[in-house]
Amino acid sequence: MLELGLFFSIVVYSRTVKIIRFSRRLRFLKSYVKCSSFTDFVLANLQRWKINLISIKFTLVNKVFSHLKKSRFLQVLFLTHRSFRESVFVRRDGLFFDYLKIVFLFSKGVVNSRILLFFLSEIFKYLPKYKHIKFISLLKKTFNILVDPVFLRGFDKISIYGIKFSIAGKFKGKLRKSRVSIQVGKVPVQSISKDVEFSKINVFTRYGVFGLKLWIYRK
Repeated sequence: MLELGLFFSIVVYSRTVKIIRFSRRLRFLKSYVKCSSFTDFVLANLQRWKINLISIKFTLVNKVFSHLKKSRFLQVLFLTHRSFRESVFVRRDGLFFDYLKIVFLFSKGVVNSRILLFFLSEIFKYLPKYKHIKFISLLKKTFNILVDPVFLRGFDKISIYGIKFSIAGKFKGKLRKSRVSIQVGKVPVQSISKDVEFSKINVFTRYGVFGLKLWIYRK
C-alpha cells in the first residue's frame, strides 16, 4: 500500500498594527471561530488521496523576537534610526518599529532577504517624491550598521559581509526612469561559488512602477 506524507514549514510575522487590532477584537473572535467543519473537510480529502502523514512546523517570528529584544544591538538600531522617524515614517510609527524589528531579526538570520525587501517596498510605496533621497539615506545607514565591523565591535557576530541594493523607476518623480544603487562591502554577484542571496520585488506607486533588487553576501 502506497503511503504519502505532507510536510509544511510556515513562518509567520505579525505587524505591530495587526497585533494591536487583534488584541482589541480577540474577545469577539472567540465566539465566531468554528473549525470543526473545516477539519472534517480536510481529513476527508486526505483520506481520499491516501495521505496519512502530515507534518506542519509553525515558526512565529514575533515569539522568536520576544526572546531577543533585550539585545543592546536593538537599542542601537533605534538610536541610529530615530531621526528617520519624522522624515520617512511620518504618521507610520508602527511601520517604523516593524522595520527595526525586521532589520534586527535579519541580522540574526531569523528572516531572509525577501522579507527585508518586502518591508522596504512597504516603506517606499507611499513616500512622496521629495522623500526618495531620505529613503536612500535610511538604507545607507542600515546597511553600514549591518556590515561595518568597526561598528559591530562588542555585539554578537553578524555573518553579513556585503549588501547591494538597486532601485529603478521614476526616481524623485522625474519623467525619465533612472537607477540608484547602494553597495556596502563586497558582493561577488558574478561568482556561483559564493553564498549570495538575491531577491527582487515590484512596487506600484503614484509615480509608476519601481523595481527593487537586493543582494546579500554571507560567508
